Amino acid sequence: MSEIRATHTGFINLSTGLIRVIFAFIFITLITRSLTVEQFGEYSVILSVVIYIITSHWVISYWVTREIARGNSSGRTAIISSGLFSSIGTLAFVVIGTLVLDFTNLNFTTILLAALLIPLQFFYNVFTHIAIGWKPQIASYGNLILDLIKVPFVFVFLFIFDLGLNGVFLSLVLSFIAANVAFLYLNRSQLREKFSLYTFKTWISRFWLPGYPTLISIIHTFDFLIVAILTSPEIVGFYAAALAIGSFVSNSKLISVAVYPKLLSNDRGKYLNENFRLFMYFALLFSVLSIVLGKAGLYILNPAYESVSIAVIFITMRYFLFSIYENFNLMLRATENIDSTLNPTVKDFIKSKLFKIPSIQLVQYTIYIITLSVSLILIDFSTTTDLIIFWAVLSFVIQIPTTMLISIWIKKENLLQIKFFPILKYFLALIPTYFIIDFLNNSLLIYDSYFIEFLPVALIILFVGIVTYVGITLLIDINTRNLFKTILYELKK
Repeated sequence: MSEIRATHTGFINLSTGLIRVIFAFIFITLITRSLTVEQFGEYSVILSVVIYIITSHWVISYWVTREIARGNSSGRTAIISSGLFSSIGTLAFVVIGTLVLDFTNLNFTTILLAALLIPLQFFYNVFTHIAIGWKPQIASYGNLILDLIKVPFVFVFLFIFDLGLNGVFLSLVLSFIAANVAFLYLNRSQLREKFSLYTFKTWISRFWLPGYPTLISIIHTFDFLIVAILTSPEIVGFYAAALAIGSFVSNSKLISVAVYPKLLSNDRGKYLNENFRLFMYFALLFSVLSIVLGKAGLYILNPAYESVSIAVIFITMRYFLFSIYENFNLMLRATENIDSTLNPTVKDFIKSKLFKIPSIQLVQYTIYIITLSVSLILIDFSTTTDLIIFWAVLSFVIQIPTTMLISIWIKKENLLQIKFFPILKYFLALIPTYFIIDFLNNSLLIYDSYFIEFLPVALIILFVGIVTYVGITLLIDINTRNLFKTILYELKK
């Protein structure tokens, strides 16, 4: 039976995650306020290429979480293996980055600085998955350190030394170094066992299994590169800004981080139902906040992005569905034990959930990328805003069937007994919350005011919205009252 406390760990992850959101928002605001829309688009394109490369970390991190959760200490093997993969990845990034220079205004110095992120982020991701396997809250601490440190670094390099895009990547490099040092210390108990060549060979022999969903993820992230090539990096900049606001709802997944290692250790219990209810509690709140305050959030980033506020609505709905999908995805993968059986064959893996679930995403992402590419070629969008909205709507629509399919799958597996009445109460609480925020938004926010005047008003409206939702749910839902009693009890310890 796992010693991980799902709800306790979930709240640590959610609390630190929300603090991270604040600093991440400050970080991106500093960037969008100092870079042009085109430069921010180029920054987003480069980061998407980084994602292409570092997704290969799954060959290692995929297995290390599963092994550590089952009591097998393979942390050192994972870290040493990361050095090999990240070296190859860095070289590949420099080659790809050189090709990117042809259709952007980037210089080779920027590419080299960004290349340093490959090994650093590779180690960071592996450290994170080591932590998830035995003490998930450590992953939250490392993530928090990363986002806290990024803010002063980017402020110094952008506003004092005026290094522009190079300053942004330099701040990321230094931040990842600090976060990795912290992770090394926090995970030290899982790094004592010697390097296991047998474990390494086993992971490599099964590389195709985590490699399959990795390839699928890369397909999805082609959208930034395709749009940049077929239109311009400026379009990517607008969409990335809307994404920064609309993806806020994905933080609700943090409440469920501990579910994966608990299920891997064969610990099934009532905590699954409770955890999903909590996930929905926060996901619904975050969705409404993103939708109603989307325009305000874009204005804070940079008034230039305000025009794509409608896209935030569809991006938010897409991430709401995607968060549900990811939640169910983790549950299903964690209940699959084919990799712990003796000498499983390739055919056994193909029949397992570890292969079938990514196959759903393969269909989804392939349709998404093909439709987006063909549309950009054939459709003459009259304005940039129309293109951004189309892109956001397409992303949302494509997510609907996959979320429905995996929901049906969860029901067949009988993993959850979802109680819809509490969730209905949360929907009812959202109605007055929405109208109060919308009223204050229209009454108090002046969109041609100075940043320093606009921000405090927006934060007050955000606070009022949260208090309204929490207050109503406390009145009408006994589960929420019990939740806050538990939180107060934990704080008094």
